[in-house]
Amino acid sequence: MEAWLVWLIVSILLLMLEMLLPTDLFLGMLGIAALLTTFESLIDSNYVTQIIAFCIFSVLTLVVIRPFVRNLFYSKEDKAKTGIKALIGKEGMVSEIIDNSKDIGRVKADGDDWRAKSVDDSIIIEEGQKVIVKNVESVILYVQKAD
Repeated sequence: MEAWLVWLIVSILLLMLEMLLPTDLFLGMLGIAALLTTFESLIDSNYVTQIIAFCIFSVLTLVVIRPFVRNLFYSKEDKAKTGIKALIGKEGMVSEIIDNSKDIGRVKADGDDWRAKSVDDSIIIEEGQKVIVKNVESVILYVQKAD
């Protein structure tokens, strides 16, 4: 069997395995390196040169291309919010009247009682009303009435 065909088969197998297994683009980059080595094997039939080319292509794809492709597929927005930032967008219940002019207000959200302020200073939110957390600064939740 000719060398270029072997490299092409290896490339296809690696790319198929990347689709089947969660390897975080590792096997895919090796598959691309094998594909590049396929073209190199058409130029040079020396097996040692082909293996050296595969190693170089592998390092290049893993170091240069993989981080770029990962940033395209996995944006920072996809990551789950944790800690206090996870409260943004959640619903809560006013446990103490929220009046920004008197600097009072508390909301029970996600099982905890938080100091709260209204996003609109002119609105007073009564106890027992449902609110949506719009922002968090330090330990203060900024909320608005739920519709």
